[in-house]
Amino acid sequence: MAILFTAKVICGCLYGLIHEQFYNGGDTWAYFNDGLIVYESFPANWRDFAALTFGPNNVNASNNLMPYIDAMGFWNDTPAYMVVRLNAFFSLFSLGNYYINSLFFNFISFTGIIFLYRFFKSDHSSPPFWLFFIPSVLFWFSGAHKDALVLTGVGILVFGLKCAITSTRWKGLFLVLLGSMITYLIRDYLILLMLPGLIAFVWVNYSPSRIILKYLTVYLSSFIAASFIQVPDSELTFIDLFKHKQLQFLSLFPGDSQIVPPTLNYGWWSLIKAIPSGLLNSCFRPHAFEIDGVLQVASLLELMGIYLLFLYAVWKQKTNTILSSPTAILSILFFTSIMIMVGVVVPNIGAICRYRALAWPFLLTPLFTNKQSST
Repeated sequence: MAILFTAKVICGCLYGLIHEQFYNGGDTWAYFNDGLIVYESFPANWRDFAALTFGPNNVNASNNLMPYIDAMGFWNDTPAYMVVRLNAFFSLFSLGNYYINSLFFNFISFTGIIFLYRFFKSDHSSPPFWLFFIPSVLFWFSGAHKDALVLTGVGILVFGLKCAITSTRWKGLFLVLLGSMITYLIRDYLILLMLPGLIAFVWVNYSPSRIILKYLTVYLSSFIAASFIQVPDSELTFIDLFKHKQLQFLSLFPGDSQIVPPTLNYGWWSLIKAIPSGLLNSCFRPHAFEIDGVLQVASLLELMGIYLLFLYAVWKQKTNTILSSPTAILSILFFTSIMIMVGVVVPNIGAICRYRALAWPFLLTPLFTNKQSST
């Protein structure tokens, strides 16, 4: 535990240094700088600081707040502004030091890792902690960025659901609510991706026969429903959100490692056709001939290592053991859902490497757990 946390703190500092030196600061320093603007309002008027840190954003604010809002870049972006809020609050203790703020972010993301570990752990099995040393997991989730909060939200959510089913219901339901709120605030689409699996997980734990059939039934029913049910206050169906998200990414300023994403139109059939090429993007890029920068070299080496571990684990593990575990099946379906989403909508190799990092623990952990339990 101590070694993992120390490694995260070191990676958090490297994350800040690399982005400062090679990427003009990136989002992580932009969030920090906006947080400094909020923090510097504290000596002048603590009420302004409280309103900017704990009040609603993206609203018509009072005139005394406008100089601070005009100086910031993320007031209208609620997920990003959540990181700005945390930087402002942490700066009260760090006196506006990025690297000390990074330490606080690592406390948050380390909590997510603990909850995720406890989700996979049971009375009969424990996942090896080295799985959380996967380089992309360690690097991307150690930075002062939204990813740290996503890991925490997802970890709290899945452990809370398991807790609600197997032990203390009210504690579990509270954690489910908390984890869902954190995840939704930062990446709302993740909740939609996870929902079918979470519903099926509850079903198979209360009725543990024909596990695979129950999972398939819930996922197929969810896909059909998402193809026809419209998003509130929108003409889009939930399936159309894939195309909508892809357009949002394409509207961003193109990075150095921009790629052409799968052709995607509105409708369920277009999504199905885009899935194979999307999975090729998320599971196997960067290719050796398209490497651009040291981080992509590391990503390629990591991919090779992960798939060697995967093949070794499949060779050593009994397939029927994995397929009889609701937790293992849920994890593999989470991995697949995340990889489809990332591969279909993200048009940049660097961003693909970052967004898919959340999927790796869900692929490898159930395979390397010594003995799968019934939950």
